[in-house]
Amino acid sequence: MRLGHFVCAALALGLFASPIGAQPALPDQLAQASTPPPQEAPPPFPPMPRAKPSHRWTSTPPHRATPEHRTTRSHRAKASSKHHAKASSKHHAKASSKHQTRHHLTRAEKDLRYCHQLTTRHQMRNARCKALLRDEKRAAERRKQRESAHASRVCHRLTKRALKHNHRCQALLRDEKRAAEHRKAHRPHRHRR
Repeated sequence: MRLGHFVCAALALGLFASPIGAQPALPDQLAQASTPPPQEAPPPFPPMPRAKPSHRWTSTPPHRATPEHRTTRSHRAKASSKHHAKASSKHHAKASSKHQTRHHLTRAEKDLRYCHQLTTRHQMRNARCKALLRDEKRAAERRKQRESAHASRVCHRLTKRALKHNHRCQALLRDEKRAAEHRKAHRPHRHRR
């Protein structure tokens, strides 16, 4: 094994130490090797693309804010605008039909929305908000009474078997029964003469 290494090393030394590499260098070659090659100028910048840049937004004074100065668009975006126009016309047709049926807020609804944004302290200091919130509370109570009356009518129509499976009706009828007992217990007694 050592013999193989020795043979390979001798062969490599023979190849690299050839007579061509052992020749002395001429004085011309030494002079050329010592002076650095002349530096070339760096290559010029690549030309700018013809299309305007589409990835930035330029800000200009308001008096010159025309579409050309405000933003820049690429040719591809301009080409796709025809397709967008067709799609957006369908969208606008649907949207315009929705605008016709849209509910416009009344003054009271706008005031009520404003009042809900106030703190409780400011609501109580504002007379208009106080009145609107009182009316809203009364309307909610009336709505709740109507809904409970409707639910009561529905529950009274149910059979006993259906009533066993309807937990909401069971609770409602139980509450009605308690309220009737409470009224009966606290009813003033009439004295007979």
